[in-house]
Amino acid sequence: MTELFIKEHWVALISLLIALFGGASGIIAIINYFRQKSNFKYTLAGIVLGESADNHSCMLLLSGTISNSGDKPLVPTTFNLEVKIGKNWNKMSRRVIPNNLKLGSDEINITVDKPWEKDLLKLKISVTQPAPAYGFLMFTNKTLKKEAFMNTKVIYKLICIDTFGKKYSTKFSKIDKNIGEGLTFPKNDMTVQPKK
Repeated sequence: MTELFIKEHWVALISLLIALFGGASGIIAIINYFRQKSNFKYTLAGIVLGESADNHSCMLLLSGTISNSGDKPLVPTTFNLEVKIGKNWNKMSRRVIPNNLKLGSDEINITVDKPWEKDLLKLKISVTQPAPAYGFLMFTNKTLKKEAFMNTKVIYKLICIDTFGKKYSTKFSKIDKNIGEGLTFPKNDMTVQPKK
């Protein structure tokens, strides 16, 4: 019955739909609305690799920039990280950066100005094309050793989940920069220099 009605009145039904959506311009506006999307990108500035003092797990502190080249704002609610060491992918556990975090090393001096205030897990941000977000993300893993990150090529997969539950992901490799002269990341107030 329904199929017969649609076959007999399809022209009228299409005309009704066009009228409801404001003609051809309304339909084009609807198509453009659904084409618009966010486009998540993460640019890594630096990685601090070590062990957390509380539970002796491997710790990563990522410093970087979230950008969005899409038409819609991106509002992140959380981040996940997976690392590929050799042939295996390993899930890292996200951590809120503790207040008064102190970073130490026998080989290098690490100066970070209040990273807990730039923790991307805590910041309520809307990332648009003209307004990227700078900050830090901390992850830990109790089974991985920090040496595993230094002896093989590591691929990082950062996953962003927005307010609507949509997942975005991007992959990157560790930056191989010589810190002989030291590195400074001005947007994140972070400096890494060798000890004299």
